[in-house]
Amino acid sequence: MSVGKGVHVPCKATGSPEAQIRWTKMDESNSQVGRELKFDSVTLKDAGVYECRASNGVEKDLIARVSLKVMGKYW
Repeated sequence: MSVGKGVHVPCKATGSPEAQIRWTKMDESNSQVGRELKFDSVTLKDAGVYECRASNGVEKDLIARVSLKVMGKYW
């Protein structure tokens, strides 16, 4: 991914009851990203590993991870 490009990574789960989906950036702060992993214009600081967790409170949580690599110039 190049600096300034947009990216959208879906995370879907089905089940009953309906799963709650939460994206988290896996860094020192483990910052919450929200239900969607979407960037209109990525920056170098957006690079990292993101985790999608789907939880319905009944079944074991489903977890998927993606690595977002951003190419660009460091100033």
